[in-house]
Formats: sequence, C-alpha cells, structure tokens
Amino acid sequence: MTYLEAGIEVIKLLESNGYEAYFVGGFVRDYLLGEECNDIDIATNALPGAVSTIFNVNKTGILYNCVTINYEGYKFETTTYRKEISYNDNRHPVYEVTNTLLDDLKRRDFTVNAMAMDKDLKLIDIFSGLDDLKNKLIKTVFEPQKRFTEDALRMLRAAYFAAKLDFKIADDTLLGMKKCSYLVQNLSNDRICWELEKIINTKHQIIGFKYLIETNIAPYLLQFKNAIYLAVEKNITFDWPLFIAISYYDNPDEIEFLHLKSSLNNQIVSAIKLSKELKKNTFTKDILFDYPQHV
Repeated sequence: MTYLEAGIEVIKLLESNGYEAYFVGGFVRDYLLGEECNDIDIATNALPGAVSTIFNVNKTGILYNCVTINYEGYKFETTTYRKEISYNDNRHPVYEVTNTLLDDLKRRDFTVNAMAMDKDLKLIDIFSGLDDLKNKLIKTVFEPQKRFTEDALRMLRAAYFAAKLDFKIADDTLLGMKKCSYLVQNLSNDRICWELEKIINTKHQIIGFKYLIETNIAPYLLQFKNAIYLAVEKNITFDWPLFIAISYYDNPDEIEFLHLKSSLNNQIVSAIKLSKELKKNTFTKDILFDYPQHV
C-alpha cells in the first residue's frame, strides 16, 4: 500500500463514521505538480477526540485540535477545520473550531497551498490555486498587506516557496511584502533561523534571497543580512553551516546567543571555528567561500 492509498483509506474511514475529510496543504500542491508524496495532511470536521476513537493517534498537537494518525505504517497530520478570529503580535493566530472546509481554506497563506482534494482526488479550488500553479505564481489568499500584518512569517514563507518551486511572487503580493517588511523584526530568532534554513535547503536559494533584498526584508534580519547580500552579490549558494559561519564572522556576539541547538551539529561548530580562525588571522570572510563547506 502506498502513502496515498493509505491516505484515501483514512478519509474513507472518517467518512464511514459520519465525518468529512479532505487532503489539504502542500500535498495537494505537490500532487498537482507531479512531485513525490512525502507528507500528507488531512482536514476534517471531526474533533480530535472523535478521530482518536477511530485511529491510533499521537496527540502532540492536541492544543491546536491536531492529532497525527498512525495508519498502515504511515503518518497523517489531521486537523479539525478551524478559522482564525484574531492575531497577536503580528504572528500568533487565535483559532476557533469551525464546521466548514471553506473556513479552513480561507485561513491559509497562499493560493497554491489553499486547495483541497477528496478521496477520489477531485480538486476543491476556491481561490484559483491551480491557475497560479500553472502560471508559477506565489499569491496570498485575500489582500496581501492584511495577510502579512496578521502573520509576518508569511513574508519569509513567500520567499521560501518562490525558492522551493522556482516561482515568481505576484506583483501585489510583492508590494504587500515591501509595505510590511518592517514587521519581520517582531519574529523570533528561532522562526527566522528555521525559515532561512529552509530557503537554503532549496534548489533555488538565490531566488529566495533576492526577494528578501528586493522587498527590503533582508535589513531586518540583522545578524544574517550581510550573508544574504553576499550570496546574491557573488551569485553563489552555500549550505546552512557555511551560512552560519559567514554570519558569525560579522556578528559573533549575536550569533553566540542564537537558539541554534537543533542545528548545532559538527559541521556548524567546525564552520564557526574556521570563521574564528580566519578573523584572528585577519583574512576576509570571502575566504570562507574557498574552503570546503564541511570542514
């Protein structure tokens, strides 16, 4: 049984128990692009307690009405339909449970992520996400400035999806990012690091970095801005350890206090050590590019 086949069975079981359920999010987008299925999310009107009576679940996201279904050796993050009724500090939404798929799709960030599919793989596309996929466009669901004011992280995610998919950010969405760029300074270092690492791990990281510069977001990324400008200036890509090493070279005090525990592997430690040695010997950070990325 494939991952998708297992997912179809999960939806059928939810429906047989009287509930709605749909594939949502990145899986739908990637399926339509013909990409391999690595992560399947499901939205349903069933509450977590009801889902738990049907399946073996992990309740790690229970505070957000989300459980992970374990079925036939596969995992399906399954969330009750919800809508966002307000936001705190330009980042954290206040949710309430809803009973309609439409409400759940309205809260999603970009049109290409706001599609759903039923068990027969029939597409539900209220915001013309399929057209934007065909046109290779990243476009917000509803008015861009409003969506970025609600959650500033969406601007970094726009750059990430542009880099991941090799897409263009739509003009109105790009304008909204420019107007709201200053809100990025309200994001935590953890979230900024997470999104930048995702951009770096794409095949087109320079695209993402160029958008961060064009929208004037890069200057608000503080300890990372010089590394971003340097990458675009030299049109060169690098991995996360080298990115941290270059950032460390310019901002040793700030980088020391970043919460990088999840990423502080031997490669980053070695890269920072190299950066320290280069600085001590008065070399320029450009020399970092001439060293192996995994030292």
